[in-house]
Amino acid sequence: QDFGSLTPVQPLIWWEPDPGIVLAMGATRYTYGFRKEPYSRMQHVGVEFKTKRAAFGASYLGDFRWGRPGFATLVDLSADGAKNYNYYGVGNDTAEGDDVFTEADQQVFEAFPSVLAYENPRRTLWFAFGPEIKYSRSSAADDTLIATTKPYGYGDFGQVGVRLKVEVNTRGRMLLGMGPAALAPGAKRTDTGLK
Repeated sequence: QDFGSLTPVQPLIWWEPDPGIVLAMGATRYTYGFRKEPYSRMQHVGVEFKTKRAAFGASYLGDFRWGRPGFATLVDLSADGAKNYNYYGVGNDTAEGDDVFTEADQQVFEAFPSVLAYENPRRTLWFAFGPEIKYSRSSAADDTLIATTKPYGYGDFGQVGVRLKVEVNTRGRMLLGMGPAALAPGAKRTDTGLK
């Protein structure tokens, strides 16, 4: 398709123990263009409200295909007014503790604009490379574990780095050298790092 657009909207509602009932709404706009498959641009916007935490979250994902096949610009932004809910200490041997004592509030903003390279329009193998910014603000009552210990990253904390994201998706494809029996309907792997 060489022209036009499509914008499906999806409302969602679910429940989790800490955020309570989550009300969410997402909209994805597909814009089609000449010699760009399967679309020229894809932009997704999502918002949610966590009723128990009285906090909002929002996300944006933009996928802009280049005129040259196999390349695109990817913009991934997110902000969450209630990301983490409890802090139990450092290490694997920490006790679970009382929910009130371990309670923590964290607001997080993340941005990852990148150049994307892929092997085919289905993106069974693709790489994204670009700068990444993360900023978080943590707070808690004075008598909680995180407020008394103040671990690294507590309070206002930011990171700037470079990220390489690699994704291999073999769903619905035969694995090389394994024959028809090796069809992998759900195999997917993602490796990513912040340096």
